Amino acid sequence: MRSKVGSYSLGILISVALFISIVFTCFDWVAFDESAYWRAQDTYEITTITGLAQKDLREVTHRLLQYTKGNAQSLTMQYPIGGEMREVFDKREKDHMVDVQKLFKSGYMIRNFSIIAILLLTTILVSVARSKIYKVLAKSWLITVISLGALLAALGLYLFIDFDTAFTQFHRLFFTNDLWQLDINTEVLIQMLPEEFFFSLVRSIIISSAISLAAVTGIAVAARSIIEKHENKPAVKADDGNLT
Repeated sequence: MRSKVGSYSLGILISVALFISIVFTCFDWVAFDESAYWRAQDTYEITTITGLAQKDLREVTHRLLQYTKGNAQSLTMQYPIGGEMREVFDKREKDHMVDVQKLFKSGYMIRNFSIIAILLLTTILVSVARSKIYKVLAKSWLITVISLGALLAALGLYLFIDFDTAFTQFHRLFFTNDLWQLDINTEVLIQMLPEEFFFSLVRSIIISSAISLAAVTGIAVAARSIIEKHENKPAVKADDGNLT
């Protein structure tokens, strides 16, 4: 009994770590898909709003994303804006992006820790569950995805119903200052990334996460079905060797 409880406890921990790593990976993939930014810039006419030429806007966006990932040292750059050569981002915008970069680094740490946890816990589970490991993992994943999936769905519903409030609460929760409250009339960062764009970004993250989680769930359901059929299969009686 203790062995069974221990096995499923490990299975749940592995499943939670896998769930987290999938969601964070989808977030990373969507957040740094530059083609999505190009499409949004065309849709929301960002060149007109910022006063940046399209080529310059894309270069600034690329630099901004590289900085967010930690691949660029600073956001100091000058481009013609409205016909005047000037620094793209002011001190307030740069200071805010320092906070954003730290937030992304924390996200990477959580994802990487989750992946390491999956590897270590699976190694332990192999020695505990042995031949039952696939059954344990499949059942544990289904329990986890139903529980955490419900929370993710509730969050997604809240975002779709009142994104403006959710957007504000997110910033108040994860930032300890008001640097995120930028002036859309004068500051390029908020002009480049209007709230409508963030809504489309979050929507894409939720959709890609749901598809990825559904794919893993499909594998778990199929595996559990195969295992149950194998367990319920009648044993073949051995030939008694009688001669007639």
